[in-house]
Amino acid sequence: MKRVVFLIIIIFNLTNLIYAYSANDAEGFWLMPEKPRGRMEIVKTIVINNKLYAYAVKLHDDVKSNLDIHNPNKDLRDKELIGLIFIYDMVFENGEWQTGRIYHTDQGSIFYAKISLSEDKNTLFLKASLDKSGVVGATVKWTRVQNKYNDVPRNKLRTIEGKTL
Repeated sequence: MKRVVFLIIIIFNLTNLIYAYSANDAEGFWLMPEKPRGRMEIVKTIVINNKLYAYAVKLHDDVKSNLDIHNPNKDLRDKELIGLIFIYDMVFENGEWQTGRIYHTDQGSIFYAKISLSEDKNTLFLKASLDKSGVVGATVKWTRVQNKYNDVPRNKLRTIEGKTL
């Protein structure tokens, strides 16, 4: 019986090693979901000092405004969405991205956020919630894209407060 338990523990640990994620696994270009459809079509995620950030690199062709018209700071509403960091403070812990925040560019609201990846690392699940524990919220699915899109230079990225990285 001890051998069986020991064997189960070893198999469990090996399985965790096989599907272990690193902080950089979430980096890349992602296609936003069709529903709910926002103005952003393609976003890029980057990791800096074990924190994940996401920003828009391409908007849908039919958007009425490419500006951050819902920004809580009225002085920043004339800034473009391209290069706006809308996911921030996301820390990699215990194999997943946690304790982050997401700025909903179509509402001007800020929510708590968590991210997890599929086993093949080609699907990203973003959970936005009203509460830090994630009880009241919704999850959307992003799909990794292999195409290289025109990226925004790092010195042109900005937060919703207008600061650069």
